[in-house]
Amino acid sequence: GVQTCALPIFTRVRHGVYASAALIAGADAAERHRIDAAAAVAASRQPCWALGSTAALFQSLPLPFTAPSTVRLLRRERQDLRSLTQASRHPLEIPDVEVRASSHITDADVEIVRGVASLTRVHAALTAAREVSSWRKVVLFDALLWQGTDPDDIAAAEQRWGFLGQGAEVARALTLAQPGAQTPLESLSRIRLMRRGISEPRLQVPLHDDGGLIGYVDMLFDRHGVVGEADGRMKYLKGDDLLEEKRREDRIGVRRVPPRRRRARRRDRLGDRALQEGPTERRRGAPTRFGPQERIDRRESTPRGGVGGRHCASVPRGPARAACG
Repeated sequence: GVQTCALPIFTRVRHGVYASAALIAGADAAERHRIDAAAAVAASRQPCWALGSTAALFQSLPLPFTAPSTVRLLRRERQDLRSLTQASRHPLEIPDVEVRASSHITDADVEIVRGVASLTRVHAALTAAREVSSWRKVVLFDALLWQGTDPDDIAAAEQRWGFLGQGAEVARALTLAQPGAQTPLESLSRIRLMRRGISEPRLQVPLHDDGGLIGYVDMLFDRHGVVGEADGRMKYLKGDDLLEEKRREDRIGVRRVPPRRRRARRRDRLGDRALQEGPTERRRGAPTRFGPQERIDRRESTPRGGVGGRHCASVPRGPARAACG
């Protein structure tokens, strides 16, 4: 016999666009935003592309929120928007659509991401930077550089987005971006310390002792002989990972400044104190050697962490020597 279902199989998301009811019901905030953005792009009668934080979400760039509250799209000049603004009658809450126009969009600026037309990763970061704080702008650009994007390509692409505003703030953030920040936590830790008057550290620096390579530290403050590590919870999900980190810290000669979960101002004072106190004696073993900064690909070995603790470790100053292998 014919079976009936009380729930609809498909739900209308935009005028003329339908999605699986089960897919929508099981979607989290980020996936629901992608569905809404895909529906808005599909409903448009002329080409349009995901823009700003919407594009950044499709491109898996770090954002300070789970999902944007507004679907942001880009189109060429003088296009019909009635299909995007026409109401769709159903119980779903449909987010607003903000549409910006530019006549300078080329095929090289856009691509298909997860089946949806979007700005490329570089342009997504540059346009999303207009929606976040100055610190978070640096996080976005650090993420681009970590993936190997040429800084000159970012600077060249920025010139065409002046009509979105905040050009001076974006330019300042670009000067602070570095290619060695693996996670948003590392970027924010570095910027916060620098805002407290501490000199800019080198990133992903290899450390050696007589036993060979110890590992790559997130930040090295050469002037003070201090190592800074910004580790999220994801790094220590397994007990073996925690034990390995303890062995590494013993070889470096760590004196921890424990994480504080109170005000950021207190954490900054702790960081200042760690640098002002300078290096301590190693507990055991030979002095650590600092190798030169180099591009290190740790993406396969170290997962991106969530928000977690930050600690600084004082290590003895030693002769600067080239890293071996």
